[in-house]
Amino acid sequence: RVHGAESGHPVIGDMKYGLRDLNHRYKAKGLKRLFLHAESLTLCLPANGKTLSIRAPLPADLAEVLAVLNAGKR
Repeated sequence: RVHGAESGHPVIGDMKYGLRDLNHRYKAKGLKRLFLHAESLTLCLPANGKTLSIRAPLPADLAEVLAVLNAGKR
C-alpha cells in the first residue's frame, strides 16, 4: 500500500496511506474497507513445475460500490 501511494496510486479506502478526501467520497458511496481485490493469481508449483491459476470474482460489497458510482454517471 505504501509503495502504491508513493508512486501516485494509493489504494482507495486506505486511511493510513490513501487520499483522505477521496476515501471520504467512496465511504459516502458505501465503501467500508480497502478497495483492493486480486482478480486472479497464478503460482508456479516447485514440486512439479506446473502452474496453478486461481480466479476470484469481485466481492459483492465492492461490486455494489461500483454500481452506485456508475449510477451517478447516468
